[in-house]
Amino acid sequence: MPVYHALSTYLNALEPTLYRGYHQETAWQLDYGGAWEDVASDAAALGLYRRTTTAGASVTVVWNGRNLTLIPGPESSTIRLVDTNEEQRQVQIDGTPIRLGTSFVPQRHRYTLIVVEGSLSIDQLQVR
Repeated sequence: MPVYHALSTYLNALEPTLYRGYHQETAWQLDYGGAWEDVASDAAALGLYRRTTTAGASVTVVWNGRNLTLIPGPESSTIRLVDTNEEQRQVQIDGTPIRLGTSFVPQRHRYTLIVVEGSLSIDQLQVR
């Protein structure tokens, strides 16, 4: 029984993290805040993407790797990107893939994307 309790405590303390590969907008590791909706589109991978038009809506992603690329839907927006060190920068999203983060060695990062204006849509996230 002690091994079970130790393993249970360890597993419940883990933070949901994206690892190498492509991840859909519906991945359980993504933490959405605010009003988001799923939109059907033939152009989207697997036929759906997730969108918000609400300023202040957010999505937090914890990822482990060297690069994080957002593959958005067709909308345009301005977001505030808050990284692991609480550093902030504004990013323009224009419907084309954009690399949000890069590091020299694979490591764990936490990014929060907050909508400033426009319509943010997420089709996929790629971790390398």
